[in-house]
Amino acid sequence: MYSSHKRGEQQPSEDALLQCLKDMLLGSVQSPIYLIVDALDESPDTSKVLGTPPSRQMVLDVVKELVELRFSNLHICVASRPEADIRSVFEPLAGFKVSLHDQDGQKEDIANYVHSVVYSDQEQGMKRWKGNVKDLVIKTLSEEANGMYGCPSIFITLVHTVSKVSLGCLSTGNAAEVSYTQCPACAERITQISRRNVSASAEGN
Repeated sequence: MYSSHKRGEQQPSEDALLQCLKDMLLGSVQSPIYLIVDALDESPDTSKVLGTPPSRQMVLDVVKELVELRFSNLHICVASRPEADIRSVFEPLAGFKVSLHDQDGQKEDIANYVHSVVYSDQEQGMKRWKGNVKDLVIKTLSEEANGMYGCPSIFITLVHTVSKVSLGCLSTGNAAEVSYTQCPACAERITQISRRNVSASAEGN
């Protein structure tokens, strides 16, 4: 691959990369190979170029093809939210499936993480919040995180941003709405919490 593409000066095509992967798998039949695909749901499901398939669909097609080749030494692990298009491809193929979204332990871990951050003495932006606001944040994020740490993590980033924004700007909820475009499920609720917290802070001042 390196020599056939001008010693790294030329970018190989996706087809060439896929063929290289297949050749590597065929050349290592005696050794186990583990292929990990993490956060597949974060791969775009819309195409950037007219007439080309979305990135997510291309990854799904590659993984499906590799599974159907039935390499005895190949073990594939895919981590993802259970999006409909992903489930439709993998459910017929998966030899073993583990769902963390509804596991009590996973939910408890997320709730503990959010609680530890919200009540941390190091989080200056949250120290001014009243107890009922903090509890509402913990409850909302724990219930709507859908078994994933992404929502709470984005919210923590939002709080650091919020602490640098004036109350006048923040009262519109724009900071929350913009920062939470990656997490539509929580956007409206977190915007409400931000507005409520700003109102409470303004009344306290």
